[in-house]
Amino acid sequence: MITTLLLAATLAAPIEVRRADSPIRIDARLDEAAWSAATPIAVAYEWYPADNTPAPVETEALVTYDDRNLYVAFRAKDPQPGRIRARFQERDAGTADDLVGFYIDPFNDDRRAYQFRINPLGVQIDAINSDVEATEDFSWDGIWDSAGMITSDGYIVEVAVPLQQLRIPSRGGGCRPGASWPSASGRAMCSTGCAPCARTRITTAWSASFRTCTGSKPKRAAAASR
Repeated sequence: MITTLLLAATLAAPIEVRRADSPIRIDARLDEAAWSAATPIAVAYEWYPADNTPAPVETEALVTYDDRNLYVAFRAKDPQPGRIRARFQERDAGTADDLVGFYIDPFNDDRRAYQFRINPLGVQIDAINSDVEATEDFSWDGIWDSAGMITSDGYIVEVAVPLQQLRIPSRGGGCRPGASWPSASGRAMCSTGCAPCARTRITTAWSASFRTCTGSKPKRAAAASR
């Protein structure tokens, strides 16, 4: 079992992230039974340009897993879907597009995290984040699957990250089923601005800890997307 802790000013009660009860095909449709049972988490706060204020747009993250993959999906609402910025382009090149994404810190040490970002067409951006050196290393290219689709009210993104792509502490080193993986999920978008037809960059975020090993103390995760 994987659980998650929502982190705000204080730790909230654990929320179970349920195991997928059906196969998942990465096509941005979210029509499998597993997504109906997946844990929904609202990406509820804006941290840029405002700081920790209610998000002006609705974004829902869904999380589930099986023996091979961690699955994350997003439903990102947009009041002006015709103005969503998304292009088919080279990997790691879409940082100016609308994006959703998440970080994973399997070692729970606030030093390094895997970063995954995806534009509304499924184009991938990934990196290794170092909090020690304050860097993002985009030379790391993990092997993972993503799909995106623009809809009449926003867009949907679906992701599968093979667990073998993540460097996870050895169970022989004291990690038992249930230790904490700090994680964060977020969205960067162009929202309606003050002037007519203007769009302003905003970033929203959710912060949590996926528990996969017992005995680890959850820590606050970094903001996920910018």
